[in-house]
Amino acid sequence: MFSLGDRPEAVFPEYREFLRRMGHSTTLGYLREVSALVVSETGLLPHANPGVMGERDLSALREVNVSNGYHARDGLGDRMLRVASPRSAHPEQ
Repeated sequence: MFSLGDRPEAVFPEYREFLRRMGHSTTLGYLREVSALVVSETGLLPHANPGVMGERDLSALREVNVSNGYHARDGLGDRMLRVASPRSAHPEQ
């Protein structure tokens, strides 16, 4: 299981540097590579919960993840953005 939150590279400079060293500019790109490695090396089906994603990112991960956690098409709407919701304190909201 990979549980990452929404774009940690936007918040943590050290993590951005790690991604750069690994050859990626985004967490989702790195997650896709690592998930494909898990499938090919172990036969296990990864489960990712990387936060809110657009359709392009969902499509890219769908090939190497059994699940992509909670995302917009599952009902992320006004109720998730209200004050006192789990996402209300996130800096990108």
